[in-house]
Amino acid sequence: MNEIVERCLNTLGMMQGVSRQYLDEHRDELTGYLEKLQADGEADANRLAVNGLTYLRRNMKHETSRAA
Repeated sequence: MNEIVERCLNTLGMMQGVSRQYLDEHRDELTGYLEKLQADGEADANRLAVNGLTYLRRNMKHETSRAA
């Protein structure tokens, strides 16, 4: 699971120019989300990574809209 989490965080950091601090602050939340997906039966690492990125980006948009 750690590899998938790192993959998501690193990809988001490259795509969105997000700070390492932001990524580190959301690591545990992302891990919990992916573990839930895995417990619900998702076993494909690529799908987990895509779902993880989607989750992070959705949260970023939500946080941005709340701050505005």
